Amino acid sequence: LNVDNNQIFICGQFTTVNGISRNKVAKINLDNGQLESFNSSVNFPSWPVDRIESGTYLYVFYDRGITVLDKNSGTAIGWRINPSGYIFTAKELNNKLYVGGFFSGIDNQAVSHLAAFDVNTRQKLNWNVQPNDQVNDIEVYNGKLLVAGEFFNIGLRPRNYFAELDPNSEIATNMVANADAPISDIALNNNLLYLFGGFSIFADTRFTTNLAPFDLVNKQAGTWRSPIGFNGSYNISSARNVVAVTKRTWQDWNQQGRYLQVFRNDPDLALNTKSDIVTNDIALFPNPAKDKVALQLPADKVGSAGTINLYSMNGALMQSNTFNATETEISLAELKAGLYLYKVILDNGTQYSGKVVKE
Repeated sequence: LNVDNNQIFICGQFTTVNGISRNKVAKINLDNGQLESFNSSVNFPSWPVDRIESGTYLYVFYDRGITVLDKNSGTAIGWRINPSGYIFTAKELNNKLYVGGFFSGIDNQAVSHLAAFDVNTRQKLNWNVQPNDQVNDIEVYNGKLLVAGEFFNIGLRPRNYFAELDPNSEIATNMVANADAPISDIALNNNLLYLFGGFSIFADTRFTTNLAPFDLVNKQAGTWRSPIGFNGSYNISSARNVVAVTKRTWQDWNQQGRYLQVFRNDPDLALNTKSDIVTNDIALFPNPAKDKVALQLPADKVGSAGTINLYSMNGALMQSNTFNATETEISLAELKAGLYLYKVILDNGTQYSGKVVKE
């Protein structure tokens, strides 16, 4: 979802909201809670719409790239961003759109993992900071870009998984706040940035959990600490004095479904709001995995047969398996260690997708 002033955009695999036809994207008025007339006419493929960002336009992420919609009507404006790999994030700043992900080119033009576009002309800009690995998330703060990912060099400078970039330069700023492992997600709340990832050290400060605050004014790790740790992959968001951590679609061995954990910015005031949420998502676990994973279908799809395909981050099909049981084991023994995309296709046409890490 994405909050834009007094409206909220939501996306997913749905075709109706409250019984009203909506094509994978919908807009809700926050003042009255009513569904607005916005309805996309885009012929989205069966691949799910998995993320949206708003700015001058609504940027809809699906099938690797981004399709751009008018925020008022939902109609496509004729702008589609096509990477050689995958786009994971996008943010607007000063009429420029910055997109990050895992790619070596966009629209047949060479650029690695982070690119910039002029929102008015829709043309890719020559700005190229050359991160040596994928960019997972971007936030905008005081006219600068805060970038997190799996890189250790960006803007011609060594930066471990996090960097500040000046849109008017191809050289990273002097701010240094390194992590000891990749950062998967960041969320900005006024002058405080929350970071989530596999790290135990960020900005020369040790954290016992995977969630860290960073004071952007003083350029140092914040004093707030999450009272619990997280095992798996999550998205984070923050507003007012609250930070929310939402579990992604896959399951851990001992955790059924998704859950949401909400905290105040004070370790003594953690809100006890952990709650299991029933979900119809497919499960692939454990994740990360070593030699094999187990596939578990949602309750309403029990007994279905289908195919699960595993792809490299470049989109190459690495292996394909069929199944006809509620739960089946899939061997990863022939795959090299790394991040893979999976796509599950049931015989009735229903599709699910996600990521799995082979250790």
